[in-house]
Amino acid sequence: MLDRKWIGTINDYVQSCDTSLVQIVVMGLSKSLNHTALNDLGHPLIIARRFHLI
Repeated sequence: MLDRKWIGTINDYVQSCDTSLVQIVVMGLSKSLNHTALNDLGHPLIIARRFHLI
């Protein structure tokens, strides 16, 4: 689980980028990253990286 410092850093970075064309995100299954992807990237298709599956 990411601590709040990293969550804020990731959110700040994503919000500073032009994300209007993002359609697919490949990422781990962290709830924090999932929340950021869904809220800040306009609900893209999320593909979970196999390495992170439990």
